[in-house]
Amino acid sequence: MVSIVNNYHTHTYRCHHASGTEKEMVEAAIKEGFQEIGISDHVPLPYFRWHLLKAIPYIFKSKRSILSWLKTFVLNGPGMRMPYSEKKQYLAELENLKQQYCGRIQIYKGFECEYFKTYLPYYRQLLERKEVDYLIFGHHYHRYSVSALYYGRAKLSKKDVSDYVDEAIEAMQTGIFRYFAHPDLLFIGYHQWDSFVENEIKRMLCVAKQNDIILEINAGGLSRENVMINDEKIPPYPNPYFWQMVKEMDCKVMIGLDAHTPSQLDQLMYQRLIKFADKYGLKPLDSLGLEE
Repeated sequence: MVSIVNNYHTHTYRCHHASGTEKEMVEAAIKEGFQEIGISDHVPLPYFRWHLLKAIPYIFKSKRSILSWLKTFVLNGPGMRMPYSEKKQYLAELENLKQQYCGRIQIYKGFECEYFKTYLPYYRQLLERKEVDYLIFGHHYHRYSVSALYYGRAKLSKKDVSDYVDEAIEAMQTGIFRYFAHPDLLFIGYHQWDSFVENEIKRMLCVAKQNDIILEINAGGLSRENVMINDEKIPPYPNPYFWQMVKEMDCKVMIGLDAHTPSQLDQLMYQRLIKFADKYGLKPLDSLGLEE
């Protein structure tokens, strides 16, 4: 049993596909014996409708993607992301909770971000102005935040895999992100471990190693339907082939619960991921070192 238990990948009701207020997530973490909790909702994006307008050429793959785009445009935010208008309230609430629970748990303010080039100055501003304590790199979309370009969709091509790796490499080289969330997300839709994907993953891990990027062993894939990879039925992530290569490359790793409900801030799941790490000879970091 690991005695130091921290989690920096936590969502709230504000991202619309999770439940639990900021306070409820903090109280759940205290109940489960966490020492540190980072709340890291999907980053709200300013000028989001302009971002969506630039995505129009990519949305005509299906009727579903068109309808999803229209809904997102009307709401000025996709189902996974808080509206930009809630950003100040979210950050203020976390600041209040820091004071309220001081001495009981350490609370950090964060966001989970995709690699969208036009938003890099905004991300840097969040850090420079100390609006947040850290940013997570969680890459869900290619170029634009629309469902047709989602990297977690059911089927990915080799080009999709290469795009994911190229963008991940560029993101890790920015120096903006504290760690890389669910780096093996793409195995939801790419169901092979072949020489092509092995070379692509190795290319990505080389950059992670060179830039001292922490890779997250993420709990989210364990609640998804298993996929068939190389005649073996396994969770899409954490992907054992991927993490064996992480071990061979000697990259830094960390546990991330990716909690979307208070009940997912769970010691048992945390220990399950520790056992997974042990199986592949990985030694997860205890802390992001945000107090430094």
